[in-house]
Amino acid sequence: MPTAEARIRTDRPGRDLIELSKSLGGHLCLRPDAHATFDVDGAQCTLRTGPGALTVCVESPDREELRRAQRHLAWKLRRARDLPEVTWRQVEDTAPRFRAVLGLLAMVTLVVLLTRPWNDVF
Repeated sequence: MPTAEARIRTDRPGRDLIELSKSLGGHLCLRPDAHATFDVDGAQCTLRTGPGALTVCVESPDREELRRAQRHLAWKLRRARDLPEVTWRQVEDTAPRFRAVLGLLAMVTLVVLLTRPWNDVF
């Protein structure tokens, strides 16, 4: 699934998380791994706090919805935090590659088992 991520440096990540989540109508989960989740323009957004930073992660099956959500969130972040620019980076989805490797491994195992004489197996 197409995913983008932005990391915003801040001295108060927890407070920023609460403020942004309230302004975007998010569902807060305030624990040591504080995060908030919500939908933005058809995309799923997650805000996470970290040491000295707030990480914004957006994912959507549709690339256009992802771009719309990125623009909307960047506008909100610039307005709320007085940021000159929000820099997004694309996050590579490793799940399809992992499934392909597992499938290849299963095929090799099957070929090895089927090409061995049966008397060696039992």
